Amino acid sequence: MCRKQQALPESAVGWVSEVLGSPIRSVRALTGGMDSTIDVLVPERGKPVVMRRYLDKGSPDSAIALACREAEVLRALKLTSVAAPGLVAVDRRGEHCGTPSVLTEFMDGSREVPGDPRTLAAGLARTMATIHDTSPQALDDGLPDATGLVLSALSEECPDLHDQSPSATMWGLVRDQPARSEMGPKTLIHNDFAPHNTLFVGDRLSGVVDWTLAAAGHPASEVSFCRLNVALVLGLDAGDLVLEAYEAQIGVRLTDRGWWDLVAAARVEPDLHSWGLFIL
Repeated sequence: MCRKQQALPESAVGWVSEVLGSPIRSVRALTGGMDSTIDVLVPERGKPVVMRRYLDKGSPDSAIALACREAEVLRALKLTSVAAPGLVAVDRRGEHCGTPSVLTEFMDGSREVPGDPRTLAAGLARTMATIHDTSPQALDDGLPDATGLVLSALSEECPDLHDQSPSATMWGLVRDQPARSEMGPKTLIHNDFAPHNTLFVGDRLSGVVDWTLAAAGHPASEVSFCRLNVALVLGLDAGDLVLEAYEAQIGVRLTDRGWWDLVAAARVEPDLHSWGLFIL
């Protein structure tokens, strides 16, 4: 699921230099994900920045949409308490960077998670609750309906879930379970919230990155996806701690959690053989 990092074009480095008003001293490639390459650029004057270049997966419009969505979300989150990187600039059509790209502030931290599963679960739960309690007005009616997309896919035998399709057997389990038409109010969700998209400074969760899939959805969907990711790496007990910590944080039990557990499993299943390599 990880991709070989592509070299950053000179035109992209020149664009960043112009945006920052300083020559670029160094460029360091980070491990990219499924949809992007990531580089840290250090200027001679000022603080480092991070460039995410979205890969053309056969549809340039898709890359443009991802870049614009992340830029819009980061801009809206600036005035909230969510620990997200600040937006610096966006090259919507890739005129400077060769492909749609977003330039953000560099956030301190690493992807080395706390060794104590309870500490990890508490940090993840606290941060998810903060995201779900945030409703930036700038995002009203401007985000995809993640819950609606899943519900509409129930009529299909092998739907496309984030560019991948679960097996008919796995999706059949989702379809066989009743999903309530009313699931409570939707909130902002990161929609890919898991340890691999968080940063830690010691035991403190210091930031959440990769907001390209941000959507309006139900908190239970986010918690189920996160705890499945944790369980795949640290075991089922560690995954359960995430659920317990989240419910303790918000003070109520999540509804429809079992059904969202099945949806999360269907989302992960196509790449289950390599998922652990990606999120470690």
